[in-house]
Amino acid sequence: MVKIGVGRVEGTVSIEAPAVVTLKGCEVVDVHPLLGEEPFTLWMGGVATVSERLLVDGRPVDEEFVRRGVF
Repeated sequence: MVKIGVGRVEGTVSIEAPAVVTLKGCEVVDVHPLLGEEPFTLWMGGVATVSERLLVDGRPVDEEFVRRGVF
């Protein structure tokens, strides 16, 4: 699993403040507001869209994408 920090979340979940999205493979398993420092969280910024898969600023993101560091 990986945790990604984003500026805000829209889609099936909506958070208008910085948030953390947790991914397991391509599946979004948790979305919550960023209330403080969270260890092992990669900050991507931008707008995350949660639907059938996660998009950050319109680009598909999954766990492998984050682990390879292609962002």
